[in-house]
Amino acid sequence: MSRSAAPAVRRLDWDSEFFDYPVAAIALSPANDPHDLELALADPVAMQARLIYISCSPAAAALRRALRRRGAFLADTKLVYERGPLSAEELTAADPEIVACELRHPDVSLLDLAIESGLYSRYAIDPGFKRDEFRRLYHKWIEESLAGRIAYRTLMLQDSPDPGAARTTLAMITLARKGAVGEIGLVAVAPAARGKGLGRRILAAALRDFTAEACSLVRVKTQRINRAARRLYLSAGFRLTECECIYHYRPNCKT
Repeated sequence: MSRSAAPAVRRLDWDSEFFDYPVAAIALSPANDPHDLELALADPVAMQARLIYISCSPAAAALRRALRRRGAFLADTKLVYERGPLSAEELTAADPEIVACELRHPDVSLLDLAIESGLYSRYAIDPGFKRDEFRRLYHKWIEESLAGRIAYRTLMLQDSPDPGAARTTLAMITLARKGAVGEIGLVAVAPAARGKGLGRRILAAALRDFTAEACSLVRVKTQRINRAARRLYLSAGFRLTECECIYHYRPNCKT
């Protein structure tokens, strides 16, 4: 029986520029074994990287043991949820309190919500990030979303302060589209506003938007440890379609 091909090693240009050090990625398939992992790590691109994202199936026990022996950090068990557009029966009237954000630069409340949206992310829980990378990354995400470079719309729900007072955003969600697939990016509700159904309301508004945009599928990614997000998506008719372990490996660091 012929051996499976060694997994490809990719240099991630955007990540490398943002973090200011070489970052690479290796995607391990179910056909790969620990020997394939070693071949990939011997690739010149991997040898030059300071950080490598390595993904594999949760069922790949041998690969996961090999990664632990290498000192790789299990940074995320990524879950992908999907559903179709809203049916005629599911369509409801637009929520008048949820509007498209017209800001081109985030205010303090949006920056805070961006951080809240990523508290369970692998960039937040990986102790190997030492230079406030997580906060800078999620601030960049909301900035790029509002600029229209990685999202076509950001929906938000604001409070109703006294006349003349500045309004604060209590919930927000960013919407992107790849072909006929709508993709949810950042989702967050301010801590003080939780337990009031704002997450369900802003997700419902996003689904109405994707349906109006003729998206045939809506996709969202979250983390296994984010139980609140998982419950929210399941309650909105999403189903789990993918599960993937993502390790962070720093070749020159001892753990």
